[in-house]
Amino acid sequence: IGNAGLGYRSSNRANNRFWGASLWYDVDGRNFNTFHQLGVTLELVGDVWDLRGNAYLPVGTTQSTVGSPIMNGGLEFQDNNLVFGSFVETETAYDGFDLELGRVWYPELFSRCIRTAVGFYHFQGDDNPHIYGARGRVEGSLTQNLDLGLTLQNDREFDTNLIFGVTWRFGGGTTIGARGCSYSARNRLRQTAPRNQ
Repeated sequence: IGNAGLGYRSSNRANNRFWGASLWYDVDGRNFNTFHQLGVTLELVGDVWDLRGNAYLPVGTTQSTVGSPIMNGGLEFQDNNLVFGSFVETETAYDGFDLELGRVWYPELFSRCIRTAVGFYHFQGDDNPHIYGARGRVEGSLTQNLDLGLTLQNDREFDTNLIFGVTWRFGGGTTIGARGCSYSARNRLRQTAPRNQ
């Protein structure tokens, strides 16, 4: 449904980098139930390298049933009783974390720089298997206001997913600096920290 966050970033202009920390409150009601969670983001960002981590901590109810028990058609005897087989669907809020290491590249083939990142994530929920996964990402700015990105991730629960993203910034956009790069630490100081929402 939405989220709200409060954060702090400290810039070191001499080294062209900043570090930041933020606290988030998320509400997710996309399916049958509504779940709430706290999030924490830590980041260290420079003109070339960056390191980011997020933690996700559900609060309140973490598991709810979806509808009524469903009969699966199974009918059998157990001792002197006739038993119908059924199952109950549930939704679960997972706690977990993700970690990402990124780098900005200046390929000679392009007039702009690109950013790549590799990362790891882990999520776990009540009575559910742990989810361990890997993620890779590449993104680039076409204009001061328009970024395109491609993410590939894989884990045992959701298999392999390829995600295409478009970001449009309203207002002044980012500054395209030397060598056609918009991924300077100064530009990213104004952007929201990436999170798994």
